[in-house]
Formats: sequence, structure tokens, C-alpha cells
Amino acid sequence: AIILCQRLVGNARKITFGRKEGDPSDGRRKKLLLFELISRPNREITRSEVMKKFWHEGAYNEWDDAVISMERADIVEIKQTEKDTVYKMKDKAYEEIKAMLEGRVDVPSSN
Repeated sequence: AIILCQRLVGNARKITFGRKEGDPSDGRRKKLLLFELISRPNREITRSEVMKKFWHEGAYNEWDDAVISMERADIVEIKQTEKDTVYKMKDKAYEEIKAMLEGRVDVPSSN
């Protein structure tokens, strides 16, 4: 029963994740990027890959604003390479978000 409830809580969090009052498209961009990063083995993606995959979700400056906001929240780090900008999800953020989406109550504290 506990495992079933954790799945239900996790699924509810996945559906409502990123929803807030104000600009819903900004929350949607962050949610898309988070789920994309979580699904990748190395938890990173280039700016070019984001634009190619999610071009219909916003202009480059809107994506930049979303990523900068996530960087300031200590979720991603932004690295510049010779060819492109790379967004990498931080390990601590990955563990916290993964636990939350799994419906666990033992979500690691940010403190």
C-alpha cells in the first residue's frame, strides 16, 4: 500500500510540477528541461540541442532566462565549451528532484 501511494504521489507531482501563477510557459520550459536532463545518463544537454528539440516552446532568450533561473536556484550549472553552451544538472538537485518525483517523503533537504 505504501509503494502504491508513493507512486500516486510521484505521478501527481509529475503532473503539477512547474505549475504556478504567472507565466505558465516559463514553468513549462523549466519542466521540459528538467525531465530532459533527468532522462539523460550524463544529465547534460547543449543549448543547441535544447533549441532543436524544443524550438516550438519559446525563443532562445526565453530558454536562456529559464536556464539562468535554474542556475541561480542551484539546479544546473552552465558551462561554455569551444563549440556550444552546456547545461548540466547538479548531482544534489538530481537526487532531490528524483526523490520528489518518485513520491518519497525522505526527500533530501537543501539545507
